[in-house]
Amino acid sequence: MNYKQLKYFLKTVETGNLTRAAASLNVAQTALGLQIKNLEAEFGTPLIHRHSRGVKLTAAGAHFALRADEIQKLIDETCLEMHAFKNAQRVPVRFGLTPSIIDMLGASIMEQTSKIQHLAAATFVEGLSFKLMSSLEQDEIDCALAFNISENTKARRFPLLEERLFFVSAPDAGRNWQPIAFEEALAPNLALLSRRDIIWQIVHETARYLSFDVVVEFEVQSQSAIKKLVKQGVATSIMPYGAMHEEAHAGQICARPIDNARLVRTLFFVLSKSAERVIPAEVFDILVPSIAAEYRARLGDNAVPLPNRLWQSR
Repeated sequence: MNYKQLKYFLKTVETGNLTRAAASLNVAQTALGLQIKNLEAEFGTPLIHRHSRGVKLTAAGAHFALRADEIQKLIDETCLEMHAFKNAQRVPVRFGLTPSIIDMLGASIMEQTSKIQHLAAATFVEGLSFKLMSSLEQDEIDCALAFNISENTKARRFPLLEERLFFVSAPDAGRNWQPIAFEEALAPNLALLSRRDIIWQIVHETARYLSFDVVVEFEVQSQSAIKKLVKQGVATSIMPYGAMHEEAHAGQICARPIDNARLVRTLFFVLSKSAERVIPAEVFDILVPSIAAEYRARLGDNAVPLPNRLWQSR
């Protein structure tokens, strides 16, 4: 007796008809009938009587149906128990992602994460880089893809690539993608995110280094709000390619690379030291390198990879 015979017999008992049972199992009726005949031959007694309206169980068939049902339930319970062992070896991971990473790679990251064998359902948290670091320090997330992360006693950081910054303004087909000097990009109607944001810090640190003055006319709370002001011609801004590529290629804004090597942001994979030992190796060996490669490909010439493989040697 095998599991297939058990399943075929129980479906026949459930439907009371060989034709309906075969259709439900998506097998030929002759194949179904042969499996039941093999059972009867093994037991040495008939299990069903065939008649014009279907089948009727014999006394032996009725007894076997009870036992088969018990066996089926035991198999189902055993499968659930074994899956529980498997799931006990999987760990949940809480990922932090910046808005520009989610905008460009969110769907791809979630799809790749779902394929990691030892990773349970992942949680994704969106936030600016400084907010993600705060969440990581408070043990609200386990790891993150964030920009310009400082050394931290509670986390390890792995640089992945550098991304160029752009000056963005109202649509101007004649100047789109044409380089601009940093001093010229410090326009009087400049809009930036909060003072804790990475771009604000890069702009002001570079200006101090070059002895330029910076006046931020609009301090705005979201990139989407800044882009709306830029589209309307109310403000200009300085943004990374990943934050405005769709609008720039659609001609909704004018994007110009800033001609200054200091105007870049660095993408890091940052990992909480408390979570380091439980995160599956596939996150380090497969997921992070894959994300970095895809992000770089999307950025094209606007990104420079950083040769670092520290995540492979924890």
